[in-house]
Amino acid sequence: MLTIAYLVDTVPYTDLVAGEWFNPNKIKHHTREIYINRKSLFEQNSLQAVINAKEHKLAFDKKASTYGWYAEVNEKTTVIFMN
Repeated sequence: MLTIAYLVDTVPYTDLVAGEWFNPNKIKHHTREIYINRKSLFEQNSLQAVINAKEHKLAFDKKASTYGWYAEVNEKTTVIFMN
């Protein structure tokens, strides 16, 4: 678990990707991203989805698609869960 203290006036991980061109595939996609060892982690819709990670059938790298993150955000704190 990673906890982030805000150093800016805006709350990170609250902005969502949106647009008629965008297919969210039943997942809320934030404009922020998590990288570990130069690999982008898949954003998940729940903590349970991070814990019970499954390969994403459309991913180019099936193994990498099991690495995910989920954020719980409020006015003062962001908690990010990763596997």
